[in-house]
Amino acid sequence: MLSTETESRLSKMLLILADGEASVEVTRQVLANQIGFDPYNLFRLLDTEVKGWVDSINIVDFLRRHSIFCGSFEAQQIIYHYDADLSGTLSYSEFVNLVVSERNVILRNSSLSTSYRSILPVPYDVEFSFVRLLEKELDFVKTLNSAIRELNLRYDFNVLDAFRSVDVYGIDNLNTDAIRKFLIRNFITPSESDLANIVKRLDVDRDYRVTYTEFKNLISSYSSGVTSVSYYSPVRRTYYSPFRTRVYCSPRRCYSPLRTYYSPPKKIEPYSSMRTNMLSGTTLSKTNEALNKSLSGSPLRSTNLSSNSPKRVNSPPRTKTGFNNSQNLSQSNLNLSGSGFKPSLKYPTYEEEVFHQYIRELIALENSIENNKSDVSLKSDFNMEDVFSIFEKYGKGAISEFDLKDGLNGYFGLFPLLDEISALFKRYDTEKLGSLK
Repeated sequence: MLSTETESRLSKMLLILADGEASVEVTRQVLANQIGFDPYNLFRLLDTEVKGWVDSINIVDFLRRHSIFCGSFEAQQIIYHYDADLSGTLSYSEFVNLVVSERNVILRNSSLSTSYRSILPVPYDVEFSFVRLLEKELDFVKTLNSAIRELNLRYDFNVLDAFRSVDVYGIDNLNTDAIRKFLIRNFITPSESDLANIVKRLDVDRDYRVTYTEFKNLISSYSSGVTSVSYYSPVRRTYYSPFRTRVYCSPRRCYSPLRTYYSPPKKIEPYSSMRTNMLSGTTLSKTNEALNKSLSGSPLRSTNLSSNSPKRVNSPPRTKTGFNNSQNLSQSNLNLSGSGFKPSLKYPTYEEEVFHQYIRELIALENSIENNKSDVSLKSDFNMEDVFSIFEKYGKGAISEFDLKDGLNGYFGLFPLLDEISALFKRYDTEKLGSLK
């Protein structure tokens, strides 16, 4: 049984269905009143490959040509509301449900008729109205996605209890009367058009009744986008952001265009291109002065290594002591370079430290999981079939993410987030079927 707060959020989600369908219906009627409107020509405008159906890639490409960003997840949700056979694509008859209102019976019958179909260029006004229709659908999908995400974050939410809360008559079907009583119970008074719009959005197969499967498919299709895998940002579509350049980073940082983050600052060596006044008064400057005095045997030679004395050519001969010191120093440097000696790094880099820490945590977690599995399997009353029957309730032979969530909520009293359950399925679902057998 759902709590009062969860039922309130569920009622708000139903209102979003009603408002979204109402705004889309107005835009749909404006599109139908345009001169030169033909659903078949609009279908061919999307189906550029002449496949006979429209998929999410076609919608994304069409909207991007009109400077409207649409992710693949949102495009798939637009298709879902009109995909009667759940094929993931829109056939022409399903596309007609998208662009033609159900109130305009004559236009729908003429659009579905195959006796006369002409291929003509789409007028600008018709194409603009069609873009506005898809934009309304996109706004509706985004709003509904946030509402369903808030529902899934509730500790006591599951699809079966939500369906039973709305199905006040217990007939395993949702109608306008049951939805009205549920909304009134949550202090919302809907109109007849609101109720009709809610049923129209939930009834995907257009059989004038909303079953548990249709209600569950709606929640499941939007809940699959909770994780960050299926949704990508319109700005960051590659492995690095195009807005990260040298203009926005420190000049002392090591920048590479192939890195997704910045490296730690470089170490500034004594021979770097820094001003001499920055090094004055430090131990380094005093060391350089002492070195200059020891290496220079000429009293006329400047003590600065970077400058040349104007009387260097006419300077007296070097003393043997200074000459031998400089020669021994250069000879030692040559011996080190010729022997293949390379100074080793004393500390690992930042990337290596992060990777080492990740490996340590991964090994510790794997050991903990294996120990827990061993402890459970050694219990005298442990049986794998009994544990599987806790989650598998409908005789399907497999459990989905929502079945696992319902079992953890009802039997064990655990309320994990849906993205955590999705991560668990991603690890053990090796066949990528969305279920565990």
